[in-house]
Amino acid sequence: MTAVLEAQSQEAARGRVGQVTALYEGAYHTIHYLDFGPPDAERVVVCLHSMFQCNAEFDGLAQVLAARGFRVVCPDFAGHGRSGWRRNADDYGYPLYSTDIMAVIARTGAARVDVVGSSMGGFISMKMAHEGAPFRTLILNDVGAYSPKSGPLRVLQNLPPTREYPDLAAIELALRRLLSASGPISRADWLRFVQRNIARHGSGFRLLYDPRIRRQLLAMTARDYELWDKWARVCCPALVIRGEYSDMLDAEVAQRMTERPATELLTVAGCGHRPWLWTADQAAPVVDWLERQPV
Repeated sequence: MTAVLEAQSQEAARGRVGQVTALYEGAYHTIHYLDFGPPDAERVVVCLHSMFQCNAEFDGLAQVLAARGFRVVCPDFAGHGRSGWRRNADDYGYPLYSTDIMAVIARTGAARVDVVGSSMGGFISMKMAHEGAPFRTLILNDVGAYSPKSGPLRVLQNLPPTREYPDLAAIELALRRLLSASGPISRADWLRFVQRNIARHGSGFRLLYDPRIRRQLLAMTARDYELWDKWARVCCPALVIRGEYSDMLDAEVAQRMTERPATELLTVAGCGHRPWLWTADQAAPVVDWLERQPV
């Protein structure tokens, strides 16, 4: 029995692999996800990653939350990570992604979930919350009700020029450039993150995303985005997280967002856009905030 319990504990720490098949615009695709923590937990947290990333973005936070008794489900959006790609590249966007998220939530069996959204995942979850999605709480990681086009332009400039690299050092350098603003991370955690974002390809490696998603990012550089009307209609408690040097979420914008009832602001020192939330000092305030919210 002890050996069984230890095996279950190790499985919960690294995440149980799952997938669900979703239907959109008459075509099916698979959504890959990792499921951490007790399967029968009262609280289910769904973590939504950034553009061009995968669910590995939440490995650190998911393990901290799982250790505190939360069930944490981290999907890969379509075209990202190990989820399926769409035949039609024009499908990538909010309608598809929100449909996928609801399919994952349905798979958990939870009536309501807590949601953590980083960057693109935050934009999607904010819109879903505005439309009445079954969210108990909403945590926005460095995304807000107003976003200048300069932020996506910086991401576009730093985007790896190719998906394929001859060796691990080259692909690691490309990811470092893309994610340099996220702040410090231990070498061991960084290597784990890199390994989960890549796959073997011939004698080299390949990044795990559909390169056609670049069109979506390019469209975001055309104008500033303002979502104040949607933000005002979000009904659930919210935690807004901002990197100290973020170019996606201005300090004044973040502060103005707290004028909405039941909203708190957390500023993470020493980083820019999209803090990692992996280290104990970054994850602890998020966990504490979740535990303060009513079930």
